[in-house]
Amino acid sequence: HAADTEDVLMRPPGIHCGYLPRLRQRHRGHRSHVALEQRSRRDRASASLAFLPPAGDSDHGKSCEESSFNQFSLLGFTVLLTNVQSINSNVKRALLSAHLERYTPDILALNETWLDSSVQKLDFVGYSLVSRRDRPNSKVGKLNHGGIAVFCRTGGVLVTHLEDSNIAERSWHIVHTDLGGVLFGVWYRPPASSHNHIETFDAELERLSDGMVGTLVVGDVNIWHKRWLKHSPADTLEGERLHTICKEHALTQLVSEPTRGPNLLDVALSSLNGAASASVVPAIADHKGVFVRVDLPAPKLHVIERTV
Repeated sequence: HAADTEDVLMRPPGIHCGYLPRLRQRHRGHRSHVALEQRSRRDRASASLAFLPPAGDSDHGKSCEESSFNQFSLLGFTVLLTNVQSINSNVKRALLSAHLERYTPDILALNETWLDSSVQKLDFVGYSLVSRRDRPNSKVGKLNHGGIAVFCRTGGVLVTHLEDSNIAERSWHIVHTDLGGVLFGVWYRPPASSHNHIETFDAELERLSDGMVGTLVVGDVNIWHKRWLKHSPADTLEGERLHTICKEHALTQLVSEPTRGPNLLDVALSSLNGAASASVVPAIADHKGVFVRVDLPAPKLHVIERTV
């Protein structure tokens, strides 16, 4: 089928183009064949980052103790994902504050916040709330599960909240880089969730990733797939479906170690083609955290305080 092809050269001033995507191809036009459409998804997701080099000394696969988190490339940004199982606990807040001081992530992504409407303010020293999605129908005074939240570090990268999923516990954001926007998703999928939680992920990703230079999704998805998620005890239909969706969107799963007991449940899905890597960090609750590095040039916010 005929298609228009637009070639866009992206080279920020002062940055060697060998470290950047040189060519982004956007194909327009009708594609009626399903296989061609799936291949087009993969092309769109990976074409803009095809010329990025390997992540280099990214310490991929190493634990926190083996990596130097404060000495990575100044051009990139970092994300810390952790399942806290109630941020209302003073003990959990203290542990999380210690994690933030130790790893200083640019973006903090929380799963299982267990919040309700009685908690109006939620913040940590040096961090600002970007988005918060409590579990629907949470009741004040009751034990509420689920919930997600995203924070960004003061003086870190700029993060904009796009929307929350109507069905799943999932939120979408843009991380602003010198190359363009990176679509950033945070997802908590409870065990035994309906199949719609996965199908809407496919639809949301297809709609929101258009025009982005890449995608990064982190979260506790409670999925088993023995070949894809190496530490799974079995294969499930949900795992196979999510794996298929990730292949269609050129998303690579970066986490290589178990995150809860012997199982790998907390994932980092990336289409950033070698520019992203992940390491497992110590647990706050019963899940280990995931620390993601993204080596794309991103402007840092400079905060000026004034006394009035």
